[in-house]
Amino acid sequence: MRNYLLLLLLVGLFTGCNTYKHAQKEIYSGNFDEVLDGMLKKYAKRSIKEKDIQRWAVLFNEAYTKANMENIEHIQRSQFLVESSEKYRTIYNNYVSLQTRYDKLKPYLPIKVNEVTIPIHHENFYTQLESSRHKLADALYMEGELLLKNVDKFDARNAFGKFSEIAQLMPSYPMLKDRMDLAYQTGLTHILITVNNDSRAILPRNLHQDLTYLQMDNNQFFWQKFHNQPGNFFVDYFVELNFKDISITPELIDRKMSVVEKIWIDSSTYVSDERGRPLKDSSGRQIRQYTQKKASCKVFEIFQKKSAIIQSEFIILDAQQRLLSRISPINSRFDFDNLAYKIEGNEMALEDKFLRKIKHSPFLPFPNDEQMVFDCGQYLKHRFEHFLIAESKGK
Repeated sequence: MRNYLLLLLLVGLFTGCNTYKHAQKEIYSGNFDEVLDGMLKKYAKRSIKEKDIQRWAVLFNEAYTKANMENIEHIQRSQFLVESSEKYRTIYNNYVSLQTRYDKLKPYLPIKVNEVTIPIHHENFYTQLESSRHKLADALYMEGELLLKNVDKFDARNAFGKFSEIAQLMPSYPMLKDRMDLAYQTGLTHILITVNNDSRAILPRNLHQDLTYLQMDNNQFFWQKFHNQPGNFFVDYFVELNFKDISITPELIDRKMSVVEKIWIDSSTYVSDERGRPLKDSSGRQIRQYTQKKASCKVFEIFQKKSAIIQSEFIILDAQQRLLSRISPINSRFDFDNLAYKIEGNEMALEDKFLRKIKHSPFLPFPNDEQMVFDCGQYLKHRFEHFLIAESKGK
């Protein structure tokens, strides 16, 4: 028992020593915040022995002081940079680190062991943090205003990015919403989409509207606004979807017939001789006579098929109606396919699983030509959206 207790003591000492050496190694490597987080967790679990608290405090103060000095040196060097948002962003981010470090420590202050307060170096940087937040916001605002004066789309988008950063720092910054709205409207690219039908077919009434009503509210099209009608705006690009040919195949019905048969034993009786005595085989077992039943069923497979094919082209023109891009031909196809079943005869010839499949595979009415063209147009719309995504990058 004594040897077991001695072993536990040695393991505890070895573990504590290793933890201490590991923390020292991390400090030498510059991983100050990792050391502080680990030491605070250890303190929160009350896993520091009284005899180790002094060594713990020395290590903690060393890591805390060196971490703060690293941030303060970055701040001091930044003071010599040219006046810009980048300068104040660096200063602000370092004050964020300083304040975050203090905020992690604050809930544990004062640090005590057996009612004895352990001196821990700490400093609240809230005032400096707020001051640097305001200076960064002011610098971003000035840069955004200068960019807006250029009345250039890409400068306006950069200005919007700066105003958006202010919104994250200080949502109540004066005039911010108005400046963001102005930057966004100035940076927008207006694209007019038109659909031209050069085929001999008549387009469904709702297809034209559906093709030009694109839900482009995702980030890929944040700076592009699509219109399907001219309006009170300057058109930066014209996008045309031109139908060249629309064809619809006749309704095709093909049938295939097969016969399914099933034979099974329905009943059995014992065989007797003329005197009514049961007959037995050579093994002495009583002989049975089996009665079989047979069922037959005709299964008709009915194949339905109808197709719509659209040939089209995509064109992009600049504001002066000069051709920038053309993709032609674009072939879109929609197939209506259905497999139905019809049976004639005794259903008992069919397996239950196959019978359930038959009953859930009915003959369907063929969609009319207008519906076929509309459904084909949905696939075309999908390709059209991908075309716009590819072509609108950078515009």
